[in-house]
Amino acid sequence: MRVAITGSTGMIGLALTKLLISNNNEVIMFVRENSNKLSCIPKSDKITIVECNLDNLEKYNPSITCDYFVHMGWDKTIGNRRNDVYLQNLNVKYTLDAIYLAKKMNANKFIGLGSQAEYGLHNEPLSIETSCNPITGYGIAKYSAGKFGKILAEQLNIKFNWIRVLSVYGPNDNPNTLISYVTKCLENGVSPEVTPCEQVWDYIHCDEAAKIIYQIMLKGKNGITYPLGSGKGKLLKDYLEELKVKLHSNVEIKYGAKSYPDNQVMYLVADMSYLEEITKEN
Repeated sequence: MRVAITGSTGMIGLALTKLLISNNNEVIMFVRENSNKLSCIPKSDKITIVECNLDNLEKYNPSITCDYFVHMGWDKTIGNRRNDVYLQNLNVKYTLDAIYLAKKMNANKFIGLGSQAEYGLHNEPLSIETSCNPITGYGIAKYSAGKFGKILAEQLNIKFNWIRVLSVYGPNDNPNTLISYVTKCLENGVSPEVTPCEQVWDYIHCDEAAKIIYQIMLKGKNGITYPLGSGKGKLLKDYLEELKVKLHSNVEIKYGAKSYPDNQVMYLVADMSYLEEITKEN
């Protein structure tokens, strides 16, 4: 089996690549031109690297086919650029370009990675049936990409799944995420300044997230959008205290040093009950 992946040098992309080659599959890794993350890619004759920016997917002429196409690539996922509506709208186009490329590569299924930001604010576990009311440009763009993508996949006769990812952590994470920021501070003996951290969130390690994506890729029902998390939520403060213990740190974490941003998501937990069905043996 051969799988093409955009955004392949991101935390989840690398985890999925390692999982795929460990199961004797081939991987086509689409990476940015002159990427500084090439050193993170495992050495394997099962990996083919293709340097192609997202804005060049439309023009790329493949010389190789794939069975599945996993689109993880997305420009500007953190900070103020999340509400850059013109830039985020381009990401919708890049998703559609990726689906056309999947068709050119004879893929049987396209899997796109969405985000919990598509849901907006909820106080209950996020399920397959949960309604969406995104409140950021990023969330609106992800939601649009998933909806337009499903239509295009139907038109091109490609099976389609969309996966709304909650909070993931692990090696090669973006250095600007909360876990990365607090980890770096604790390792350097600096007190991290954070919000009161009273949110109930659902974190999952990238390796576990990759396993779920793999199962959805192989067994997910055509056209279904799945949430992805651990299915377990706890106070964000508890996660950070566990991190202190793991790092053997006595550094004080300054809770409440920062205020919550507007429209702060206070409850973010995935309903993963669908896993039992899709992980059943065929």
